Amino acid sequence: MEFKYIYLGDEIRGRILDWYREHQNDDGGFPAIRDRIGFSTENCSCITMTLRNLRHLFLLGFDEEEVTEKALGFLLAHQETDGSFREISAVGSYDIPEWAVPGDEDVILWHTTAVLCYTLQTRFEDAAEMTKGFEYLHNKWTLTDGLVSRFYYPQIYGLGAFGRWESTEDDRFEKCLTNILKKWDRLPMWEMPLILEMCRAVELHYEHPLALKALTRLTISQNPMGFWIDGFSQLGSPANTIFALLALKSYGVI
Repeated sequence: MEFKYIYLGDEIRGRILDWYREHQNDDGGFPAIRDRIGFSTENCSCITMTLRNLRHLFLLGFDEEEVTEKALGFLLAHQETDGSFREISAVGSYDIPEWAVPGDEDVILWHTTAVLCYTLQTRFEDAAEMTKGFEYLHNKWTLTDGLVSRFYYPQIYGLGAFGRWESTEDDRFEKCLTNILKKWDRLPMWEMPLILEMCRAVELHYEHPLALKALTRLTISQNPMGFWIDGFSQLGSPANTIFALLALKSYGVI
């Protein structure tokens, strides 16, 4: 359905929103889906899956819908006293992958940068939680390495967070940018749309080195059959193909 939206637009807008409303919990969060990421939280809302669905909603331009605001409300309601946003403890009773473990410092840093980035693109940008969130990031900041994590997502989401909170001239934005470019050869192709989302979030021109590198790599990585692969199975991935097409379309490449 999301793939059709690229071409049909408002014709199926209501059907897409109905799907998200149907799967959203009463608290505004979304439960994880077993066949997607290997664990199920049933009716327990999951920050990881809520962020994933927020990404979809933002990509499709649904940043002012009730379903989006309820999801953001769920995330903001689960801020810790140190300013971070972390997976709720109830999720820990399930067999979960390492990138969703409650209490893992790298996961917390990843989720916090993502929550801040998405929230700053909505009417919640002036919420008090934002100040507390950036206090957490500042306490995690190192002068030499920036946001240190075994994951590269804090650097990527850090682009959007620091770029919107301060500016693209801010030292922390520049450090995140430098760290991404340093790891460029190790970044998987299927994360290029996410990098472009962050570029758009802070309004980087398509000729900016980061945006141009991501666009180029994404353009040449399309399979001869017309799809983009999934990084784990190396098979055609509908989700990655949707992300790629939306990213290319947003920058006017297609």
